[in-house]
Amino acid sequence: MTHLLAVARDGLPPVAELELNQLVDAAVRRWSDQSPGRYIRGTRADGQVVAIGSDQSIAHILDVLIDNAIVHGLGAIEVRARRIAGGAAIDVADEGKSIALPTWRGCSASRR
Repeated sequence: MTHLLAVARDGLPPVAELELNQLVDAAVRRWSDQSPGRYIRGTRADGQVVAIGSDQSIAHILDVLIDNAIVHGLGAIEVRARRIAGGAAIDVADEGKSIALPTWRGCSASRR
C-alpha cells in the first residue's frame, strides 16, 4: 500500500534491471497458494527476459490481472513472460470467452 500511495503522489519507485521470468514465477507461487481450485501456470521464455522497471509496480500489476482472471475468468490461468521487439511483455490469460473491444482510431484490441 505504501508503494501505491507513493506512486499516486508522483513518487517515482526505484527502478532496476529485472528478469521477468523470476517475477512471473513469484506471482504464480503467490496466487497458487491463495487460489485453491484454479490452476495457475507460469510459462517461462527461453533464456532471460530483461526489462527496466520497478519490481513492486510490476508485482502489483500482475496481482491485479491475476485477481481479475480468478474473479471474472474461467479455467486455467497462464502468466507468461516473453520478448517483444524493443522490449518485453508479460501476458495474463484465462480460458474464458474473449470480449471484443471497440475499434478506436484505426486500432483494434480484444481481451484474451
